[in-house]
Amino acid sequence: MASTLDDAYVLLKDNFGPVLMSHMKAITDYTTYGTTQLYPLGTSITVHDATNGGMAILRYLKVTGGTEGNANGMAAKGICGLKTSTKNAYEVTPDGGEALLNGPIAVALGAVTGTAFTAASQYGWFWTGGVCPVDTIAGLGGNYATDENVGAGSGMDMVDNSGPIAFGIVAAADVGIPSAFSLSADA
Repeated sequence: MASTLDDAYVLLKDNFGPVLMSHMKAITDYTTYGTTQLYPLGTSITVHDATNGGMAILRYLKVTGGTEGNANGMAAKGICGLKTSTKNAYEVTPDGGEALLNGPIAVALGAVTGTAFTAASQYGWFWTGGVCPVDTIAGLGGNYATDENVGAGSGMDMVDNSGPIAFGIVAAADVGIPSAFSLSADA
């Protein structure tokens, strides 16, 4: 998959549920993942992004590596989907073979090594809705992999890339509600 879509043209639709902000201690680093759950799963906050001209939703989730993550880790900007073999609505995976590809999309704000995934599930913050929050997390800027079929105004879901998950165009045969939209064609 050689096509990409710039962060400025990705708009995520948060399909994880309502945005609920709870009383939280100050967050100084959104990019660190760990084995200790620091907030209730599903906790979400909104941040304004002047660069991409809108609001973004960040959500606290559990992430399990699956075969792909255990072998290769999860990169910052890694696209994750709901893990299919769990009953936890807030558990995601970077493994396309183990994710609900037509479900909610979560983009990793930081990286996790394969060794860390092999040892235990991780907890951390993900971008799940709105514009890409590059002002808050600079590492999210740049290009995201696509399936080479994304056009301007297209609804997007995820595709199993036999490696990290990529964005794909929502086809007529897909079920569910698009979790992302493209504001431009991929390049």
